[in-house]
Amino acid sequence: MRYINIIFVFALCFLIEATTYAQPTFYLRFETVTANGVDYEVDIYMAGSAEFELGSSNLQFTYDNTDMDNPTLVATEATDLTSSPFYSVTATRPMTNKASLNINLFSSLLSPLVTVPAHPTWIKLARLHFDVLDASAATNLEWSYNGLTTETVAFLADETTQIYVANPGGDLENLVGDLLPVELTSFEATAKEDFIQIDWRSATEVNFSGYEIQRSLDGIDFKTIAWVSGNGTTGQINEYRYKDHDIFYNQNTYYRLKQVDLDGSFEYSDVRVAVIRKDGIQLTSISPNPTEGQTKLQIESSFDSPAVIEIYSNTGQLVHSRKEDVQKGYNSFDLDLSQLPGGMYMVIVQQGKERYTNKLLKL
Repeated sequence: MRYINIIFVFALCFLIEATTYAQPTFYLRFETVTANGVDYEVDIYMAGSAEFELGSSNLQFTYDNTDMDNPTLVATEATDLTSSPFYSVTATRPMTNKASLNINLFSSLLSPLVTVPAHPTWIKLARLHFDVLDASAATNLEWSYNGLTTETVAFLADETTQIYVANPGGDLENLVGDLLPVELTSFEATAKEDFIQIDWRSATEVNFSGYEIQRSLDGIDFKTIAWVSGNGTTGQINEYRYKDHDIFYNQNTYYRLKQVDLDGSFEYSDVRVAVIRKDGIQLTSISPNPTEGQTKLQIESSFDSPAVIEIYSNTGQLVHSRKEDVQKGYNSFDLDLSQLPGGMYMVIVQQGKERYTNKLLKL
């Protein structure tokens, strides 16, 4: 019996150790909200390596500015911490250059508890306010915290399991500076019956103004068709949708997002393409192409209807336009480019809302 007990205790210790390795870890992020020379405010965010319910925690932060003092709690995210009757939250100053966010859970048997999401989704824990003693020194702050000490430790809701920072090799410093202004997780253009639907999702937005939705009919020349405001700075997942009703049938339509920051800087997303197929006109060929001047358009139509044929230069100038009666079936029309300079041209055939384009090279 004694040997059985020893084996049982050994197995239990092994099980406890294995369970410890499976515990989640956490990340912290700091975002400056106000820095006007008199007041300084910073938002504190948390994410986990896996989702977990937050228990009592002591989060102490160091910062590199001795000319700030008196950290006080300003606000927490709605429906979280301070708005929950099951938590108390305070801010203290243990010593110079250090602030502490203290979270106390009254009982793990109460619900609902605050859930910390899995990274890269963040939850805002609190906003701290500091008095600025020297306005000239209140810039270029670098925040850090010690993730492997009892000064900075989070507990799970059971109030006994401690969890630590996700990168135990060192401190984290002002992570907002290392994040992309926008982290797009998806961007799609989908053809519907009478419009093209643009959907995209962001995981983070940092100092972000908004999106220009840009459209092109050739995948090269893009024009802005709409503006969608962003959310400034957020670690939450944001979903967006735009419906483009100003489209042409049987025509490839290209879309991209111009992502604009608050300081005016920007970057582009990848390009997406969609097309709504309808019975109607189709530009089947241009031959010869390239041409020294004379060429023919081959057009197929599913009904009798007039169509407009236009030719644009590579600078977007309209150099030729005429109206033709298109018959049901196959049609052939002559084009004369002999008086035009050599270069690349865009041929457009439009019949109602149906539009076809093709490139034509003049030698």
